[in-house]
Amino acid sequence: MQHLNKLLLSSATGLLAMAGAQAADLPSRKSGPVSYVKICDAYGKGFFTLPGSDTCLRIAGFVRVEAQYTPGQRIVNLATGLTSQVAGAIDSTGIESRGRFDLDARTSTDTGVVRTFVRIRALNSTGIRRNPGYNNFQTSYATNGSATAITLERAFVQWQGFTFGLIGSEIAGLWPSGAIVGGVADFTSGYTNGVKGLAYTAKFGGGWTAIVEIHDRTDAGHDPQPFVAAGVAPLLVPTQFSSTYNHTPTTGFNLLGVLRYEQPWGGVEINGGVGNNSTSVGPLPNANGSAVTPLLGSQSMISWALNSTLQINLPMIAAGDAFFVNVSYGKGLLGYVTAPDSVNTLVNDAGNRRVLGGVIVNPSNIQATTATAGGAPLSFANVGAFQATALFTHYWSPQWRSHFSVAYLQLTPPTAFNPVGGLNTQLGKSSIWAVKGNIIYSPVKEFDVGVEAGYGQMRLSIQNPTAAFIAAGSPGLKEGNWTGKFRVSRFF
Repeated sequence: MQHLNKLLLSSATGLLAMAGAQAADLPSRKSGPVSYVKICDAYGKGFFTLPGSDTCLRIAGFVRVEAQYTPGQRIVNLATGLTSQVAGAIDSTGIESRGRFDLDARTSTDTGVVRTFVRIRALNSTGIRRNPGYNNFQTSYATNGSATAITLERAFVQWQGFTFGLIGSEIAGLWPSGAIVGGVADFTSGYTNGVKGLAYTAKFGGGWTAIVEIHDRTDAGHDPQPFVAAGVAPLLVPTQFSSTYNHTPTTGFNLLGVLRYEQPWGGVEINGGVGNNSTSVGPLPNANGSAVTPLLGSQSMISWALNSTLQINLPMIAAGDAFFVNVSYGKGLLGYVTAPDSVNTLVNDAGNRRVLGGVIVNPSNIQATTATAGGAPLSFANVGAFQATALFTHYWSPQWRSHFSVAYLQLTPPTAFNPVGGLNTQLGKSSIWAVKGNIIYSPVKEFDVGVEAGYGQMRLSIQNPTAAFIAAGSPGLKEGNWTGKFRVSRFF
């Protein structure tokens, strides 16, 4: 019996050993190691490491909903002095929903951090929030409905102090606007759609920073409309665009520089730029549309602008309070002078139609000084501009804040002469001023609810006005209007 028991035990042990060996040969069902997303705090809050790489990424953006009310204003025909569009035909209300996405990727290398940044904006708007056409501005609700647009605001690469691509220019006032950026205020300056160019930034320590930028000239705006087709008559009212029959470079660059000093008390900045407003007139078309010899050869004009900003922090009033002053002046570089405050939105066709009405004004960097009896320009000169803005940011409490601003812009076009008169009607010395204020409530971080109100007034002068315009009493030269907005913004 004992012998039988030993035989059975030996057999069972052998079977178990064989089963264990076979099980070891089978595929393992154990899960592999989990690849967790790691926080990357080397570049600030919100960055995480992309799995399988050394790149840190931050995803951010916002959603903003805005409703606006602006009383309609009449638009005057400068050729006849008659009202070409009544106030009742202009939108007085509008709504815009806007979303923005930011992708910020940074990788540390032996030669420094390489940063790639992309910002995309998408919006849907209707009513007064839509961009009106140049030739007509009817009630959008009845004729045009809503509009959707997608815009690339930024797309650049940074490395070793260099920035390449679609950048946010430093050539603008109110630069140290951390208390304002991201808020409902929208008082900050700059170029929403970016500028194509190259920049180099050098930090010297002690609060000093120097920046050199090269911009595509077209992104600064205010270039006159060139002559594009034969048989097009000269504009009777070259206030929207400077001149017909004018060729300016469609490609080219502006050179700009910044010197900035920042301290706990605030900071100061001086920046400026130079460009080239080269022109040529013609070839002018004859009766059958064929080209003839230009009346004017090439004409070279240097354009320039200077800009200065002072910020004074006022923590003794409340944490986050600050006062800003910006002053700029230039010749032929209007985009760099008018950028500091949104008063510049009142001196373009769309903004003028939306808010001020009157004589539509869209000033150009250059304007005609002489013309033929038929109105064809013979020579040009730079348009001068002066701008001053003051802004105060105040925190009533950590959850309540306000921004108040007053801005003034003066345009000084060259003197225009026409031996016949009436055919070279164009903008003369003019001014615009605007005041704005808002109050913003932030119940939680990065969530804003606010209301804003503003008033603007335009005073124009016209060179060589038409006889009909004078006979009509020269209407539309002094116009004022107010606007109100309600906004909800959520940032992430």
